[in-house]
Amino acid sequence: MSFLSSPVKSIQRRSITIAGLSSSNTDLITVVDLTSSVINFLGARSAGTALKSVQTVARAELTNSTTITAYHLPLTVDTDSTTVSLEIVEFFPFMVKLTQRGFIALPIASGTISKVITSVNIAKSLVFFSGTEVTDGGTEYRSPGDDAIALELVDSTHLVATRNAAAFHALKVGYSVVEFK
Repeated sequence: MSFLSSPVKSIQRRSITIAGLSSSNTDLITVVDLTSSVINFLGARSAGTALKSVQTVARAELTNSTTITAYHLPLTVDTDSTTVSLEIVEFFPFMVKLTQRGFIALPIASGTISKVITSVNIAKSLVFFSGTEVTDGGTEYRSPGDDAIALELVDSTHLVATRNAAAFHALKVGYSVVEFK
């Protein structure tokens, strides 16, 4: 008798560079099953030498089964590129009951926002962070801590995004929730 040693079918690692004046860029991946795949966001960095937290706040998503898209706020005053690092994790479909993905919109100066999701068994579910994207068009360079995010599955139907209530930017916070069988 043999047993499956891992629920992971494949992991693809990518770095996507977004030009400074662009808002997004795409990359092709080997085909994945969208019902059992997620993005594991590893971070973003600016090509410039100055601290530009607005530019290094980035988000990625599975656009379709062969494409990922990375987003950041394009700055008209700066042409430094942003590089987004991520992994596409595909689980064996027979291990996954439900995959939900999307984003939570956080307005300027908001501390906590709750998003209603389809009910999951929280003892069998994982939350994956897929980055943040500045959406208010601001160009102010702030401390990275101003837009630091925490995601929490607080009960079977609520995913909460929390940050510093005095935060300076409106954000989209990307997520995936995977419920295993």
